[in-house]
Amino acid sequence: SASAQSDSHSTAGGGAAGTSSHSEAHGTGAGATASANGGASAHSEDAAGNTADSSVSTGATAAGGTDPTTGDDTTDDATADGSTAAAFVHAPDTPGSAEAAANLATVGAGATASGSAAADVTTDDGSVAHADVAGSSTGTGTAVGHAFASGTTDATSDGSSATSASTAD
Repeated sequence: SASAQSDSHSTAGGGAAGTSSHSEAHGTGAGATASANGGASAHSEDAAGNTADSSVSTGATAAGGTDPTTGDDTTDDATADGSTAAAFVHAPDTPGSAEAAANLATVGAGATASGSAAADVTTDDGSVAHADVAGSSTGTGTAVGHAFASGTTDATSDGSSATSASTAD
């Protein structure tokens, strides 16, 4: 037997964009194969030119098998989860932030999980924050990734000199 499902969601507005996706597949016995793929994207912007973008993609495949020693059916499982968050804030001196995460898990020789997630923020003062992760897991294993970025650009002037500062993680 084989089964698979995928659920994806996105939200946008209020200076933020977020996405999430979950894919899973299960296969039991020789010839049983299932796969599921999901993805979502979101975009938010305001009149000042601030933007927040998020996208995520997940996939899972599982093919059951037969134990060569016992002849019993084997079950393979694959799960892929991904999420993103991107936000800009309207207060002065507040950076935009971007976050991306993926969590992949597989059990069995016929299991494969993959995922990617990306988040981007651009603010009207020229600040850019970008975070992305991508990975895969095959056989029995896990892959976990998380990325975070923030950026700010501030400039001040007293008439004869100017200073500027930028940060990024």
